[in-house]
Amino acid sequence: MKTLTKKIKSGLTIAIISVAAVSMTGCVTATGGYSSNSSLRGDVYTVKEVRKSQNVTLARILSLRPVTIEKETSKVGMGVGGLLGVAAGSQVGGGNGKKIAAAIGGLLGATAGDRVEHKIRKVQGVEIIVQTDKGRTYSVVQEYNGENFSQGSLVTLIGNSNNMRVALLR
Repeated sequence: MKTLTKKIKSGLTIAIISVAAVSMTGCVTATGGYSSNSSLRGDVYTVKEVRKSQNVTLARILSLRPVTIEKETSKVGMGVGGLLGVAAGSQVGGGNGKKIAAAIGGLLGATAGDRVEHKIRKVQGVEIIVQTDKGRTYSVVQEYNGENFSQGSLVTLIGNSNNMRVALLR
């Protein structure tokens, strides 16, 4: 009977760890990562931006530079990783050793979860330095969406100084 109870607990723990891991992946990618809905892209508008007038300025591209954009983390990875680590660590040993293993597993899991979340939340971007006809120079960083920007291209700056995007003039 003891062996059967132990097997059920072990199976339940594995099931909980699997569900938590899948949930963590869903949470992290729903709020960041390489999502095509990313509001960091120059061709994606939020609901709040739709049907609102925005300033449009013509400019020429002076230079381009690839950059990495790190989106803010939510600490979901750290939390779920910590829980998974505690669950896995509590399967080791017995008595005080089990508690120590659970604590170490929690720390290692939290660290691993945090690193996974940071890696998932990085996206490739482009820094675009442009100059308007009036001689004003701007630097705009946005997520790279495959737009064929090149030095000297005529572009439109859309938005204002707090929220600006660059689009090729077509």
